[in-house]
Amino acid sequence: MIEAVSLTKWYARLCAVDGVSLSVGVGQIMGLLGPNGAGKTTVLRLLTGFSAPDAGSVRICGFNLVDDRTRAQRLIGYLPEQSPLYASLTVAEQLRFVARARGYRRTEIAGVVNAAIDRFGLGNDARRLVSHLSKGMRQRVGLAQALLHDPQVLILDEPTSGLDPGETQRYRSTILQFAQDKAVLVSTHVLAEAESMCTAVTILRDGKVVAAGRTADVVARFAGGSQYRVRVTGTVPAAACNALSRIGTFRIVEQAFDGTVVEIDTGTSGGEVLHEWAVRFGLRLNSLERIARSLESAFAAIERDSAGGDDARART
Repeated sequence: MIEAVSLTKWYARLCAVDGVSLSVGVGQIMGLLGPNGAGKTTVLRLLTGFSAPDAGSVRICGFNLVDDRTRAQRLIGYLPEQSPLYASLTVAEQLRFVARARGYRRTEIAGVVNAAIDRFGLGNDARRLVSHLSKGMRQRVGLAQALLHDPQVLILDEPTSGLDPGETQRYRSTILQFAQDKAVLVSTHVLAEAESMCTAVTILRDGKVVAAGRTADVVARFAGGSQYRVRVTGTVPAAACNALSRIGTFRIVEQAFDGTVVEIDTGTSGGEVLHEWAVRFGLRLNSLERIARSLESAFAAIERDSAGGDDARART
């Protein structure tokens, strides 16, 4: 499992990570979320031992990542956003290289590599150069090498970035299967994916934890109130938009001459305020539907709540 306590990391005068704590247990998938510059990548570097904290500690299955770095790192499978693959190697050669680096004996390597090729459906591509693979295939090879040594902890950085829906689904299924008896941490910008896959989330902003807990609990806590999707005929004039902003936070999802779709958070108000709004501005209301609460709406609410303490500091 992963146990991080009060992690802090400074770069010169910039505090990139400020007292971050998180825990990921066996059988759990945690999503590490936050806007660009929130500190997610720095946290991943601290959790994998690529960077040492200035304060705080990390334990991997009980081993301190500073004091017992070698033993702790042997238990980690890590896949950064850009898979660390050698373009001049074939898929099989890449996996053999990783097996040797992981300390497998010569007599064990063939069996370990063949098992990974079978497990990830790489048989037809084993002799292809990595440079000739699609983005999805490279990610599949990256995951195969991250799991080659059967780690107890898997840490993934934007694992489905750039993948098509089919590859994304296969990737997600593999992670869900792996997580049954392992601890998994996934950093992602895809909130719908995090909601469908992660049992818990930790949300960062400006290097600090602004929300954490079971995914369903975070959604229930922060995505309160009512949200609606409104479709009206024609475009929405500026005066109507101004009036809508006084009802709640909204965004125009689609706008064309023949119709406009708006999503709005009305807080404690019901859909009747939107009927009144449409009548007031002579807009024909084609549809009005309530949107189910989601991690995306919770994330948006957290961002709004945290914006007051925003500053211009950039983070990695």
